[in-house]
Amino acid sequence: MMVRRGASHLKRSRDAKKRRLAESAGERDARLEEQRRRDAERRAVEDEAERFARLEEQRQRQAECRVAEDEAERIARLEEQRQRQAECRVAEDEAERIARLEEQRQRQALFRAAEDEAERIARLEEQRQRQALFRAAEDEAERIARLEEQRQRQALFRAAEDEAERIARLEEQRQRQAEFRAAEDEAERITRLEEQRQRQADCRRGESVTRLPCVESIVPFSQLQVNTTIGDGNCFFHAVCDQLRGTPHETDAATLRHELACRAVELLPQLVANGIIAPDCADEIANSSFQEGVYISDEVAALFSSCFDMDLVIYQSNGNVLQYFKCDKQPPNATVRVLLSHEHYESLRLRPSLQASSGAECPRPMASGSKAVPVDIHSTTSYILKMSCLWVGRYAIDFRKNGLTDFLQTCTIRSEIFLGRYMHLG
Repeated sequence: MMVRRGASHLKRSRDAKKRRLAESAGERDARLEEQRRRDAERRAVEDEAERFARLEEQRQRQAECRVAEDEAERIARLEEQRQRQAECRVAEDEAERIARLEEQRQRQALFRAAEDEAERIARLEEQRQRQALFRAAEDEAERIARLEEQRQRQALFRAAEDEAERIARLEEQRQRQAEFRAAEDEAERITRLEEQRQRQADCRRGESVTRLPCVESIVPFSQLQVNTTIGDGNCFFHAVCDQLRGTPHETDAATLRHELACRAVELLPQLVANGIIAPDCADEIANSSFQEGVYISDEVAALFSSCFDMDLVIYQSNGNVLQYFKCDKQPPNATVRVLLSHEHYESLRLRPSLQASSGAECPRPMASGSKAVPVDIHSTTSYILKMSCLWVGRYAIDFRKNGLTDFLQTCTIRSEIFLGRYMHLG
């Protein structure tokens, strides 16, 4: 009886296979639709234990099939899977698409919650390898389409998230970056820093302040005051927006970041072709420029000058010019001066009093043939004290607004100007 029952099952299986081979496209679609409906009904009535058992059995069957298949069968299976997914996505409406993405996120969350550290590392490594294979095989058009699709997905996710989800996402991203840097050894760290320095050198279009001429965009650091910005990963864009305040180009940080990212993607192929940016860095630049709350790389800051036709001057905390990016358009649309200290950008604005009292951006040397007037120091002591009192009263607002450091710096600048004008020793 068991043999006959087995033979009967085998005969039914063969008959079903013959019917499937002979069926038309419409009959096949109807059969698959009926099968999906029955599967949905069974899944709707199953409890959590039955669902886990079904998924586990399904994973085991898939694992057995994949172990037994050769490379050609694997490629054919993946191609068939991609075609089925493409057909399903083309036929689904917006509600079905949202439901599918939500179910996919839930499944991924369940799998990641159940995996241990070794499985997580293996999954991430396999994911990086797959991404590397896909990117190595894609051409320029496919790469641009992939980046555009990625930007659209990120924009949809960020538009739907609330403030708590945004903070959690940024915190998770910072933790991942910290984990990667903590896990790297000394050689990897040196390689990363060297690559970063090389990218900075490739993208620099200016030189140090010691080799720069006295141009209008560069002013002494003592004539600038620091306007603090929020350290939320968008500090560069907050600093630039503060610089553009009151100009026709005034905007907010989110709009500026999106506009810069869109323009940067258009310029990247040309910069890669010219050898200014390495091809393997282009994806990183595009991704970091779009990801809100992520500290931008130096290449993105360099692209700002080209994208918006603005001169960009980046100062260090010691007062030196770290980078000067001069745009091709002269005069520029605007001049942006920012301070970079410990991976944080802040806005540098001209001091109003100094800007009003000085007609030139750079100090002027004494004219040839002019004579310095010797002044008796003792006879001018009372005058100096009076001028100091006037400076204290005039710049007391700096003390209230910017603190003691800027106040003392302002008084020091005024005293240097006074001594340079009225006293010449030696």
